[in-house]
Amino acid sequence: MIRVASIVLLLVIAVLCSAQEPPSTIKVDVKLVNVFVTVTDERGAPVGNLTRENFDLNEDGREQKITLSTRNLSCPCR
Repeated sequence: MIRVASIVLLLVIAVLCSAQEPPSTIKVDVKLVNVFVTVTDERGAPVGNLTRENFDLNEDGREQKITLSTRNLSCPCR
């Protein structure tokens, strides 16, 4: 009896799962993406005084232009 009830329950769950709509995919075209970078030396200490000229940014093998850069002065202290 328990085996039959378990099979019925599994069938009900399977039917309910198949009745749900698949998740939607949203695609957008953006012109600006935030890229957060932390640079450390071989001992793990933060490296400062870097500018956008110190970086190359590539996406799918194509170089991307770095249009803005800011410096986060709140780095973790060791």
